[in-house]
Amino acid sequence: MADIRILAVEDDLILAETLELLVEELGYLMIAVVDNSSEALRMHKATLPDLVLMDIQIKGELNGIEVAEKMIAERPTPIIFITSRRDREAFEQAKQLGPHAFLNKPFDELSIQNAIELAVSSVAQQSAGTLSTPWQQEVVTNQEIFIKVKNRLVKLHFSDVLWAEVEGKYVHIVTSEVRLELRIALKDLEAQLPTGVFARSHRNYLINISSVSDIDLEKNLIIVNGHQLPLGVSYRENVLNRLNTLG
Repeated sequence: MADIRILAVEDDLILAETLELLVEELGYLMIAVVDNSSEALRMHKATLPDLVLMDIQIKGELNGIEVAEKMIAERPTPIIFITSRRDREAFEQAKQLGPHAFLNKPFDELSIQNAIELAVSSVAQQSAGTLSTPWQQEVVTNQEIFIKVKNRLVKLHFSDVLWAEVEGKYVHIVTSEVRLELRIALKDLEAQLPTGVFARSHRNYLINISSVSDIDLEKNLIIVNGHQLPLGVSYRENVLNRLNTLG
């Protein structure tokens, strides 16, 4: 499980420190705070952030809108503009880049939190193509799951997922380190995850094929990372075929 990694571009020292404090209090990872256009572009390329918080008026040859345009051209990255400007011109210029939020200073914790969640969920839905339900608890992309844990989003790579199982009204995603609760039906999760990575092994279990170490066909058990999970009779053939394909 990984934190959402954020790069901030802000040339006011006090506001930069405030922004960093708010982001860290929300549980996200602030990978850098820079104050000028050249350093912003360098850090964007070097750190590959999940999200950029961009002040429009910054130091350097380029303003924040121009920097954001270059960032997006190099690697599509969600941008949240933060500005003290109140004129319509700045908003119209920023709007051309399709930012995920446009916040006016002074900002507060709630506005930052809401903007980050909306940005991540919007990008995830675009990446996934279609989602049958609006943002509530988690969103699934073509490589990751973004899960809301308390007041923050965390990023979980598919390769880290060992299995998902139904428990009561919820689905739990299990990794070697954590067990996370999702408000989504197992069949809906299965439909959004790549079939080349995951397979249904039981009506209540969805497994990462690459994490399977052994199968006991007599007891109808499948061993995943040392854990014995049930193997439904009707799912055996599909699982075995998938394992053969993987091998």
